[in-house]
Amino acid sequence: MAQSILYYPTINIQNQSWLKSAILYWDEVCSIVPYDGYDDFSTDIEFLKTQQLYRQISPDVIFESYVANEFAHEIKRKMERKSKQLERQGQRIKCEELGARRDGGLFDLIHRNKIPAYLIEKMESRGFVRVNEKKQWLEMSKEFSEIYMKTLAEYIAKIDTHDIVIGTDRISKLDEMFNRTSPSPRNEVLAISLVNCLPVPREDVSLEDLIDFKSKRKQELYALREKIRELENSINKSESYREFKQITNEFKESWEGKLKETEKMFQGNGIDVVYSHLKAFVSGAAEVGGFCQIMNRDMDPKKLMTIAVGGGFINMGIEHRSYRNKIKENKSDQSFAYIIGAQRNGLLNID
Repeated sequence: MAQSILYYPTINIQNQSWLKSAILYWDEVCSIVPYDGYDDFSTDIEFLKTQQLYRQISPDVIFESYVANEFAHEIKRKMERKSKQLERQGQRIKCEELGARRDGGLFDLIHRNKIPAYLIEKMESRGFVRVNEKKQWLEMSKEFSEIYMKTLAEYIAKIDTHDIVIGTDRISKLDEMFNRTSPSPRNEVLAISLVNCLPVPREDVSLEDLIDFKSKRKQELYALREKIRELENSINKSESYREFKQITNEFKESWEGKLKETEKMFQGNGIDVVYSHLKAFVSGAAEVGGFCQIMNRDMDPKKLMTIAVGGGFINMGIEHRSYRNKIKENKSDQSFAYIIGAQRNGLLNID
């Protein structure tokens, strides 16, 4: 089964480093597109479409599915809660105020096909959305558009028939999707960060050259991807912190060897590389975990272990994140799904 990454929150992907890294390590890149005949794709996306490396996802997969009512209820619940929160803060933000806020760039435009008609009516009656002069667009305050788009992405990841995860190149969007919470065992996750030790193509490497390289070296790239999965599976089976440390150190040695092999492989094919970052959240085996790829600085969670690897390091630590019910429940055997028995085995409660 193809492993897909759903880019959040826009259709086109402007960050070239993120896009090339995603192409390298996933089988296809996806984004949410309002309708089948949509044609305002970037040049990069148009090219990826010709190479069968891009898949557009219609919001209709939610609106016409068994979770449609659940999705609508969740949107209304979250927006009502946000509205009350803003009112308590003296920031009543509804559509009648959007016109005055327009010049300040404090609202977003969302294509009306991304919101089901019955939900538009309810949101409009509550002042959460307003029809723009261009009838196909809806105006929504940034506070509410963020809620809507991230919830739409969550539900798509839950019911999409592919092995799919949500990805972003923005720390702010990572925090929106898996928002930080107050310390609680319920929301403890093990954060695994590969910092400056994930080989990615330099920004000046063309998409054509990268895709040609990927087609020639598919198995080697797959093996590199599988090394991370091996780490996940090994942690899942560990029964003590001592064993956890041993597994991590063994991964370090193995990863260093893989990095040397991979660097030679890239260089032998004329692809210059730099080293970037990868971050995973790992929850208890009985819970729903999630993965977010982020090409940015490590977020420095409470550290359990930090080990040097080449010019970078692997960091293991605890974060408190809202992660439940955001990724489909049946992905425990899929790469990059990260459903790990860390909490069950006591790894999240050590002194």
